[in-house]
Amino acid sequence: MIQCSISMSFITLMYMIALPVLSKRYSPKWRYRICLAIGIGWLIPFRPFIELPILPLKRSQSQLILTQSPLSYPLTDSPLPVISSGNRELLNNASSFSIWKLVFLIWIIGIFTMLTYHLLRHRHFLKMVTRWSETVDSPEIITLLNSLKKEQQIDKNISYKICSVIASPMMIGYFHPVILMPPLKLSDKELTLILRHELIHYKRKDIWSKTMLLAATILHWYNPVVYLMAKAASLQCEISCDALVLQQENKHTRIQYGETILSVIPCVNSQQTILSTNFYGGKKEMKQRILSMLDDTKKRSGIFLFILAALSIMLTSTTLISSAEQLTYIENTAFTKEEYDKLLALRFDGYQDMSIADFKQAVSSTVDTPEYMELLERFYNDEQLNGMKDTNEIAAFLFYELLPLTTEKWDTRYYFFNSFTIRVENADPAYFEYTLSLSIKNDQQSVKTYSNTRKAIMEEMNAFIENQPESNLHDRWSVSNALQPIISDLFDRFQNNDLEIQLGYCFVPRGEYDDNKLTYQ
Repeated sequence: MIQCSISMSFITLMYMIALPVLSKRYSPKWRYRICLAIGIGWLIPFRPFIELPILPLKRSQSQLILTQSPLSYPLTDSPLPVISSGNRELLNNASSFSIWKLVFLIWIIGIFTMLTYHLLRHRHFLKMVTRWSETVDSPEIITLLNSLKKEQQIDKNISYKICSVIASPMMIGYFHPVILMPPLKLSDKELTLILRHELIHYKRKDIWSKTMLLAATILHWYNPVVYLMAKAASLQCEISCDALVLQQENKHTRIQYGETILSVIPCVNSQQTILSTNFYGGKKEMKQRILSMLDDTKKRSGIFLFILAALSIMLTSTTLISSAEQLTYIENTAFTKEEYDKLLALRFDGYQDMSIADFKQAVSSTVDTPEYMELLERFYNDEQLNGMKDTNEIAAFLFYELLPLTTEKWDTRYYFFNSFTIRVENADPAYFEYTLSLSIKNDQQSVKTYSNTRKAIMEEMNAFIENQPESNLHDRWSVSNALQPIISDLFDRFQNNDLEIQLGYCFVPRGEYDDNKLTYQ
């Protein structure tokens, strides 16, 4: 939901910034449809999961090809988490309540409050108009209304009432539509234009569209951008409706229609509801509507623009959403979704902010069952998952955080491996491998501190070998001399009383690779 709110805020703001320019070039109908598409994007927080291909590393200035070879972990005495019995209080205290649960509770309360407010307000409005409305039975008006219904190809029975408590013409009712008219003196032409306007609203199901927009504002009540979206959509709804009313009319009729709209402005001081069409939407909006209806220049169709907006809505945040998707399941592996759920249950809410000691204790309490033991033993020995630890978020959590922080000798050391076979086309390969050992001296440091240290060191070591010039691949001393300042810098930045670092590496130049003669430095 938060991902949806952020991505749709960006799309909404970009569209609103571009709208003044788009209004001069594209038809109101398509501008309104784009607004509805954006509203649907706000309302539906889930997007289709689309796997975007990740392009392989390419060198623009050399022909180096790097192959990262996953190696099995050299575990310490026991690969299994420490098992303790009884005391599960720490786990319950750590995971039963979190900041996200508080946020979720506030969000639900906000939704309930907003929904209750709009329902009560609409109910009050219906009571008022029921009490103060009179059905119009004038033959002339009924004949005009039926004629306009026939013109719009509408068969539904639509009532027409005069209501003294409303500000401007409007239509209410999902299944039993009613056109409400304030007690205004209107000419036949003015009345014809107003009734045509309201009937077009009915034909396009605009009340349902407004309900959808209202649902989006309730769902994202905490985000001010969603209210801007709903207001912009409401204005484009009226502008596009005006355009349909006046599409066959001359300049004189357009001016007359604008004067009709202006004539209701002094009356705007009474009952309203958001679940209706609304002939009047405010002075600023009226100005935009009048300028639009007086603009009779030919506009482009906005089909391409609509498709572009729809694709943007669907594809925005694909990276975020695919990340969320990876947090639940990895397809085509030896584990079922239920087993992944059990493994990821160890990724407690806010676990990165927990101390290493608390995280270890929480895991130990949770896995104290034969089923968990069997599952963890299978996972620790799964070479496929091991090979995915640098490309998949689940595997990274399991192998880079859960395993080293909960292993029997977790406080002594744990090794992280990366190896690269570096090839030049049609030539012998060179080989680089390094190991990182992190010794935890203070188990009160956070999991996040430990993880960030590991990530930073591994990223810099990976970047080092990936950026080696081809000339260095022939000489181990060149690589060693280039690497020493980097290793010294890493030790200066990350070695402290809480965490001890040991870093070993091996480089074999081109033509000298022998798996039995690898020596670490």
